[in-house]
Amino acid sequence: MDRVSTTLGTRIRSARLAAGIKQAELGRRLRVTAISVWRWEKDQRHPDVNRLPQLARELSVSIDWLLGVEQAA
Repeated sequence: MDRVSTTLGTRIRSARLAAGIKQAELGRRLRVTAISVWRWEKDQRHPDVNRLPQLARELSVSIDWLLGVEQAA
């Protein structure tokens, strides 16, 4: 993954696709709806800050990368 993704939503989508996870599956793992994941990816809503550690783990990225603080390796 590269740093072309500039918003939180596009980074979530990019990481999710790279991990081969469907929106519904990510939602199930995080105990949210697939619609919530879709809204995050469209930057209509953002995940609760308390959910970021689990989201990062599920997507195999760092919280800093999700937030745009660091580049992916």
